[in-house]
Amino acid sequence: AHFSLGPGAAITGSVTETTTGLGLNHGSVRLWNAQGQMLRVIDQPANGAFVFSGLAPGSYHLTTYGHPGHRDELFADLPCEGSCTVTAGTPIVLAGSGSVQRNFVLDRLGTISGFVFAEPSGPGLSSWQVLLYSETGSFLTSDYTGNDGSFQFSGLAAGQYRLRTQGDGPYLDELHANQPCEPSCTVTAGSPVTVALGGTTTVNFHLAPFSQIRGTVRNQVTGAVLSGVYVQAASLANSTRRSAYSVADGTYQLAVPPGTYAVYASRSGFAAELWQEIPCSLSSFGDVFCDPDLGTPVVAGAVPVTGVNFTLTATGSLSGTLTDHDTGAGIDGYVEVWNTNGSEVDSAYTGSSGVFTLSGLPPGTYYLTSSNFDGYIDELWSDLPCLGGPPAGCKIRRGTPVVVESGVTTRNLHLRLERFAGPTNTGLAGQVVDGLTGQPLPAVTIDVWDDFGSFRGTTVTSANGSYRLALSSGQYFVATDNGLGYVNQVWPAVPCPGGSAYDGTCNPNLGTLVTIPATGGVDFELMPPTAIFADGFESGGWSAWSVVVP
Repeated sequence: AHFSLGPGAAITGSVTETTTGLGLNHGSVRLWNAQGQMLRVIDQPANGAFVFSGLAPGSYHLTTYGHPGHRDELFADLPCEGSCTVTAGTPIVLAGSGSVQRNFVLDRLGTISGFVFAEPSGPGLSSWQVLLYSETGSFLTSDYTGNDGSFQFSGLAAGQYRLRTQGDGPYLDELHANQPCEPSCTVTAGSPVTVALGGTTTVNFHLAPFSQIRGTVRNQVTGAVLSGVYVQAASLANSTRRSAYSVADGTYQLAVPPGTYAVYASRSGFAAELWQEIPCSLSSFGDVFCDPDLGTPVVAGAVPVTGVNFTLTATGSLSGTLTDHDTGAGIDGYVEVWNTNGSEVDSAYTGSSGVFTLSGLPPGTYYLTSSNFDGYIDELWSDLPCLGGPPAGCKIRRGTPVVVESGVTTRNLHLRLERFAGPTNTGLAGQVVDGLTGQPLPAVTIDVWDDFGSFRGTTVTSANGSYRLALSSGQYFVATDNGLGYVNQVWPAVPCPGGSAYDGTCNPNLGTLVTIPATGGVDFELMPPTAIFADGFESGGWSAWSVVVP
């Protein structure tokens, strides 16, 4: 048997532009079956003309795709930007071997263009970002202005859009039209921009200049101007921060949005401060922290604010060593510096040499402690034990204060650490002081019992009231025994009037057990008798007399 095959049916047509009528030879034309499955693609048809031949009878659909600056379509005349439901189009029905013609006439997409100017009649602002959003506030794209301040968004579908500026210069950003957007804003609060196919919508921005904060920075001691000083204004209402450096004559100028600010200045070698001479604080890593809420507010408006001046004080330094008390060998560890409020403000690593330097400290009074890695008893300078560090190991203000002077390095601060005697290198350490005055009490005996009540050892406080007593691991009761007239105690702070736990006046197990190895100091604050009175029934002996203990 012989079969004769016909040429089949064909779909012909063209893709042209609405305005000019010219054929579009970019992009493609796509052929789909009735079920929405793609069958063929013709890319870049010459002069926009296309032919799909050899087609069986049936229903088909056509779409265009990828025509720059034009709205792609689903036949007939339905938008199909990127993708669409192909079966929603008008079917193209083929019957027999004939051909049908179906043409596309694509609309040119819309454009938004304009300028960003400095207000009121200043030049165009270059490299200023303009952001484009959908009508509902979804970010779409952005453009940077050219040298003349111009920007453009092309290839836009018909509809409504929203625009805002976002720059990093001395001008206030806006949301179209003429609504403030500094430092941020709700995009949907702006006026919509309508775009029509084939049309260009013009949108211009006129940005108002920032306010000005100006001043001069000088050396507090010499009066000389200081250049290279970092000056920052921090908004008290939002996250806005603007900064500048002082120039050769010591002056600076900050451009800020209108509002209320805290202003601070800092430079290496000088103590940072908020205006007016409000010191900034240091963190435990020596970093400067200037709390805006502590500053004197500076209100920036239409008129420049002048006279926001600073006089900075040169910082000082501390240097010394961390060494073995007996051998003088360097100890690997840290030396921490604390302010009078008991806050750590900086630390320095000694390394194996044991040498440390703490720089950049504002003039004032400080205290030093050690932290070591080699099993020594850490100290509060000078020569007070501080097991585990403050506040559990020692009270910072019981140490010897160190004064930092402007531009001066205070030297020879030597922390000489000891170990506990004995093979376990464990024990107790602490200080005994007058409970009223805080003065150290020397020659006070420290007695220790184990948790079974057996006496385990004794030691005596040194001239600065401190003690160190080697003990093996375990739990212990600790008490004082003094001949200075103070009321003895069982730790912690259990009074033992008229005698001591050692002489049997009170039971040491009235106190709290201390666990060794200890993680803090075992300190005592002994109270002197405040009054001795007779009860009116004295018989000539001491039994009728009483000691009043606070």
